[in-house]
Amino acid sequence: MTFRMGKRAAMEMHLGNKEVYQVRQGEALVYAKQLAVSQTLDGVTSDAPSSVAWGDGLVVTLTATAGNKVKADSVAVTMGGVDITSTAYNSATNTITVASVTGNVGVTAGHLPYEAEVEYLQTDGTAYINTNVNIAGNVRFIVAMNVPAVSAAAYLFGGATNSTFGQLAGQLGIYRGASKFYWRYGASSIAGANNNAEAQDFTFDNKSPSASRTCMMNGVGYVASSQSFSTSVKLYLFGWNDNNGGVINTCDGLRLKSAKIYTANTTLARDYVPVRKNGVGYLYDKVSGQLFGNAAYSGAFTYGNDK
Repeated sequence: MTFRMGKRAAMEMHLGNKEVYQVRQGEALVYAKQLAVSQTLDGVTSDAPSSVAWGDGLVVTLTATAGNKVKADSVAVTMGGVDITSTAYNSATNTITVASVTGNVGVTAGHLPYEAEVEYLQTDGTAYINTNVNIAGNVRFIVAMNVPAVSAAAYLFGGATNSTFGQLAGQLGIYRGASKFYWRYGASSIAGANNNAEAQDFTFDNKSPSASRTCMMNGVGYVASSQSFSTSVKLYLFGWNDNNGGVINTCDGLRLKSAKIYTANTTLARDYVPVRKNGVGYLYDKVSGQLFGNAAYSGAFTYGNDK
């Protein structure tokens, strides 16, 4: 048995492998066991102590390392082996609060590889995203954009089947010309809503994989004739993959708000949200957990306000 003065201005005793503090509260002596606080952190730091006395409160602040953000759904808090995350963790402030510690505490936290989600990602007419997803006949896109008013043809997303084809033949994507939105699927096309003289929010969803393919353009349905379409070309956003290692007709000022890509029309392959990291704009894919940046040799993305 050993005795020494503890940090609580009382006598600390070690009885075998048990550590207690002898604390005077008025005329009474209280023995408070020290409980461990263990942590598993990835890209996150905290100000948690290594231990806390039984019955004391505990407040811990989680801080993401530079360029990252605490991933709220990765945070887990246990006490005495029991999950108390729902009552202990505040995701708005990234703090953990336990009013009275009665068991060993465990904290787990991970990070997102960006600082903040933003309202949109905007191209300068050169920057584009390579999704690395092959486009085929049953791929579904749900894309929300703000499209600027331009007089020339503008490609918003898609790719070609063959570099020898013309600009429209055999390509998949949205083409805008003659003040209209066009959806090219195989050799056919759908003429969508008129494009006004001002920039407008626009949502596209080619929701049906059937022979009569229905495309939703700003909530209005359009039906295409039966087409077969399959290619190894990767889908580009902010322009069309020309199947020759480049991008064509990117749309200067196009703002992407979100994009989902489904393979086999039901399997979510990409779920993009615009983000910023160290002053650079990216798309973050919730499916793969990866950042997708500018695939061009030049140009840059700008971005909107933090969400």
